[in-house]
Amino acid sequence: MAAALKAGESIGAGVRRVARKEMGKALEQLQSVGDDADEAMHNARKRFKRVRALLKLVRREIGEKSYQRENARFRDAGRPLTEVRDARILLDTFDDLVKRLTPKVPSRSLAAARRTLQEHYEEIKRRVLDEQPAVQDIVDTVCKGKRRGEALADRSRLERA
Repeated sequence: MAAALKAGESIGAGVRRVARKEMGKALEQLQSVGDDADEAMHNARKRFKRVRALLKLVRREIGEKSYQRENARFRDAGRPLTEVRDARILLDTFDDLVKRLTPKVPSRSLAAARRTLQEHYEEIKRRVLDEQPAVQDIVDTVCKGKRRGEALADRSRLERA
């Protein structure tokens, strides 16, 4: 994340600007989930982690209660994406392991295990992307987060005036 404060910009304002930018990019990723779902979900998760790190930077400015609430919202929003990522990593790790074992263990003897992992991954992906309104819920969380960020910025300006 190559983020820098602008000349004359307060730390709080700069952090909020960068957080809004990260939320916007997360939205772009989530709205392009159909193209390459795994990559889009992974990138959106990374954006959420960045937003949470930025929230931590302005924790004192926005107050502990606001920090805890916003941090929890973005943590919870990313959980369904984490489920998909974890299932994908499990499958990829299995495939890497099979490549190393192939000379010693015939790959066909591991085919049933791979099928099970593949089915598990597909089921989680289907549940998160199709059966649950998970992606729409996450998009809603990000949109509301952007609006709350503006409200926090406005309230912070009022308190300093």
